[in-house]
Amino acid sequence: MRTRASSATHKSDEFSIDLTLTHKSFDPADISSSLSMQPSLSVKAGERANRASLWQSVVAGGSDDVEFSEALKRTVSVLTRHRKYFDDFTASGGEIHITLNHFVEISTATDFKDGEEDQTKFKLFELDLYPEFMESLAALGIALKLCVWA
Repeated sequence: MRTRASSATHKSDEFSIDLTLTHKSFDPADISSSLSMQPSLSVKAGERANRASLWQSVVAGGSDDVEFSEALKRTVSVLTRHRKYFDDFTASGGEIHITLNHFVEISTATDFKDGEEDQTKFKLFELDLYPEFMESLAALGIALKLCVWA
């Protein structure tokens, strides 16, 4: 079965943290049940060209520094709570990724209020990842992907 949540319009500086699992034989419904999470995207093996199942869910999201810090803590909590499942999943050939999506209004990068700003040093995006978050990913062998969307 293939499901996908509707695409919402994102405001500038919003972010989401997605958890993605792929496996050649795991059923996405079993992943949902095991993690007690509903997917935003679910594709059963054989429904995709590469013949692997794909399961993806938004773990957390927000739009400011406080929400980002809380989202990282929530992600670590999910990873820690389901560590045994993730270990078994990767040991059986599955792959797990955490994707940080950051949404930027394109005008943020192209508009300059009075033309006096130094356009070569314009900071569009900054990311701070806490050691506990990175340790959790490393301990589980989970890759981190960063996507900045305009």
